[in-house]
Amino acid sequence: MFVALLLLFVLLLFALLLFALLFTSLLLVLFALLLLALLFASVLLLLFVLLLSFVLLLLLLLLLLSFVLLLLLLLLLLSLLLSFVLLFMARSLP
Repeated sequence: MFVALLLLFVLLLFALLLFALLFTSLLLVLFALLLLALLFASVLLLLFVLLLSFVLLLLLLLLLLSFVLLLLLLLLLLSLLLSFVLLFMARSLP
């Protein structure tokens, strides 16, 4: 839907530019070119924001993965400690 609205806006801007070129009003041509430049700047800003959100999502997933790996390491250390405790308890039995 957003792409369709963007395409419609671009077509309207090109129609305004063509209309301005037909009637040779320099102010109208400059206005249409300014609107076109603003549109391209907003599209570039939108792409930058999407890229930034993708990078932040990847960083969040990396943080979650490191948290899970830390929990697994803690679980491994806890099981190692428990095995040593059980080993010393088995040694103390007659």
